[in-house]
Amino acid sequence: MSNTKNRTFWMSITNLMAVLMIVFLFIAINYMGKDYTVQETRNYNNEIKAAFINLLENPTLMGSILQENGVAVDTNSLTLTFTNESILFSSGNISLTDEFKEQLEIIFPNLVAKVEADPILFDNLTEIRIEGHTDNTWRADSTTHESHTANMMLSQGRAVSVFDYVMNLPQLKGEEVVLPWYYHRTSALGMSFNNPVLTSGSVHTDQNLAFPQSADIDPTKSRRVTIALKLKEYNLEDM
Repeated sequence: MSNTKNRTFWMSITNLMAVLMIVFLFIAINYMGKDYTVQETRNYNNEIKAAFINLLENPTLMGSILQENGVAVDTNSLTLTFTNESILFSSGNISLTDEFKEQLEIIFPNLVAKVEADPILFDNLTEIRIEGHTDNTWRADSTTHESHTANMMLSQGRAVSVFDYVMNLPQLKGEEVVLPWYYHRTSALGMSFNNPVLTSGSVHTDQNLAFPQSADIDPTKSRRVTIALKLKEYNLEDM
């Protein structure tokens, strides 16, 4: 009787261990599968970004057009910056210069057409964000808060000026009832002097760092408009 009880006891322990091993095996397999999917997701997002970098750098797509019009490309943030100082805004002004209008007439319709023609670009572009930027000056007696707020309104005005102009181009103007896709994906955002251009030529973007001194800011280059392409970010649930 005692031997039978011992056998039953050890068989129960053995069965329990077997069940636990199977559970741990399934957990390990599931973890490995998720880890692989995370890497797959990263790779897919990188492939999409690479397609947009090719759009902006390839001479047969947008590369030559951007270069000929003095537009710098930041491939990390997928941002276009107009670098020709003659087309930038004068202090306190939101009006587009004729030179700027000519560049927009070339660049924006070409960008829209290239995106529209490529399913990968079209399906993964979520926003064309027109960003207005200012320098960090206002009235001499203004507080930092007053200057930032006033420049926020000014930068928003600059972004909206560009938005209004490109959306009314004959090549892009939509019908009143049904607006084309780029109407819904294009936005205008004022940045005030959050991202000024420094005298070194770099752009201050790290908001965790102390704001640069006025002597280190290039006011002329800081008064600008940039176009940022925002992409769809895939996660595990999408794969």
